[in-house]
Amino acid sequence: MVHHLSETSGTHNDSTIYGNEGTCYGTMDQDGDGIIDGADVFDGSDDLIDVGTDSSMNIYGSNNDFSISLWVKRDDLTNMEGFFASGSASTSGIVFCTKFDDQNDIRFLSKDNTVDVSSNSNVLNDYTWHLIGVTADRDGMINLWVDGISVASQNISTSASENWDRTADTYKIGTDRSEGAPYDGVIDEVRTYNGLLSEGWIKTEYNNQYDTSSFYDIGVEETIADEPILANPSPYNGATNVELTPSLSVEVFDVQSAFIAGRHFLHVILETLE
Repeated sequence: MVHHLSETSGTHNDSTIYGNEGTCYGTMDQDGDGIIDGADVFDGSDDLIDVGTDSSMNIYGSNNDFSISLWVKRDDLTNMEGFFASGSASTSGIVFCTKFDDQNDIRFLSKDNTVDVSSNSNVLNDYTWHLIGVTADRDGMINLWVDGISVASQNISTSASENWDRTADTYKIGTDRSEGAPYDGVIDEVRTYNGLLSEGWIKTEYNNQYDTSSFYDIGVEETIADEPILANPSPYNGATNVELTPSLSVEVFDVQSAFIAGRHFLHVILETLE
């Protein structure tokens, strides 16, 4: 699932082939300023996005690696807030949220809370944009990420066979499982992956999206010559001790023809001078 949240009203479109469209509830402002284009502003009361129950969202099954990422810009640092969840209670789905007792840290809970991993260093203690995420190697480590840096990890191999797919209710953005911890702030670029994102991918995604202008440079446009390019003349210009009746040759690179039909080299051999 990929939600850019750029639609300013109505349904949010899933940019993948699976069509997990999002329905907004509450008094959602869908015309917020995002990290990329538009974003949704959640009021911390009853706003959420319901992305349905399609089977393509069931990526949390036994032995199945998964990843979650989204951009957040908080307006309230004092309450527990849900970012992404499924189900309606701990027995029916997963949740990615802030901690209950330290609202400036992030936390992931599996279904039945058999896995509970959280950061402990006030990683979301301001009102600026942050890229947060979860990567879960079901027979290895689960990591929580903030701005391309792992802020918490835990070995979850003993729970690899557990099925954490939703068993009730829906998948939703901007709240927790029971919808009792609504998010207050802006959310953008919500993505779930059926697979494990690498550390390099996560760092690149953060650097690219946070400051696109410093991530790459656009150079001067290259031009193609109109005339053929001559190369490797024999004898070369300024050659000495050349025979009186030499064989002359030059390579001609027909640039325009090469651009249209692929590489095309002409080797022109000039007749021996009389």
